[in-house]
Amino acid sequence: MVFVTPGRGKETVARFKAFLTEHGGSPGRIAEVVCDMSGAFIAAIGENFETATVTVDWFHVVQLFTKAVDEVRRAEVKRSKLPKGAALGRPEAG
Repeated sequence: MVFVTPGRGKETVARFKAFLTEHGGSPGRIAEVVCDMSGAFIAAIGENFETATVTVDWFHVVQLFTKAVDEVRRAEVKRSKLPKGAALGRPEAG
């Protein structure tokens, strides 16, 4: 952990840049920033760390795909009702 501060917006990234500079760091040397998919964070990283690549953290990527798969699954259940008592999952071996 390098820096912790309250907040979830652009000002949070600006505070980190100020902290880094105050402690002898160079914002231009930041090569990569890992964050969630917050538009505010991504925009602030672009403004404050122009040379950095943004990487979306794995947890949020998996969460996005999980929600999408769940939405498709729910839509399919509504679209194609199975007969009452029909088994969901793998067919039984015969």
